[in-house]
Amino acid sequence: MSAEAATVESLRPNVTHDEALKAFGGSSWSGAATALMLGPLQSIADLYIPFWIYRARIRNAGVLQTRLVGMDAVSASLDLYEFPSLESLDDVVRVHTRNRALAGVEEAEARERLKLKVERLMFQSGFFKMRDLEITLERLPKELHVPYWVGFYGRGATARIRVMDAVRRRMEGGRARRLVLEWLTR
Repeated sequence: MSAEAATVESLRPNVTHDEALKAFGGSSWSGAATALMLGPLQSIADLYIPFWIYRARIRNAGVLQTRLVGMDAVSASLDLYEFPSLESLDDVVRVHTRNRALAGVEEAEARERLKLKVERLMFQSGFFKMRDLEITLERLPKELHVPYWVGFYGRGATARIRVMDAVRRRMEGGRARRLVLEWLTR
């Protein structure tokens, strides 16, 4: 957890505070079901998670392709981010915040996990198309933060959270909740 505020470069969020509030505590059937399971929504907060950017060169069956991917620098456990071009890395906003996680994984471990995630991505596109797969990774000097919204639910001493990726506009699963809970309890 970061005690001091800092200015970070973040991907531009696609979910506003009001949209996140509606998504977490909406008056729809799903909002009522969430409140029943987790308790009432108490508050929401933004959180910025650092991602390291890599150029992945993938050689498969003699064909070379290059992809720009981002790997979270906190635990190397979140889903990959894929960027269409180097120019897309410049579409950022500068945010002054205390709600930012700090890098906590060794670069070598992140690189190894990233290689496995890229392999999995390639296998999903067709296992039987894989021949002589080679993946090389080059870390770019840029570190970007990805904005998330965290919803806090509960009654009394019981607290639960839900996490929303503010760029992709989707609720995250257990890995993101664990990352946020570990950050909160540090």
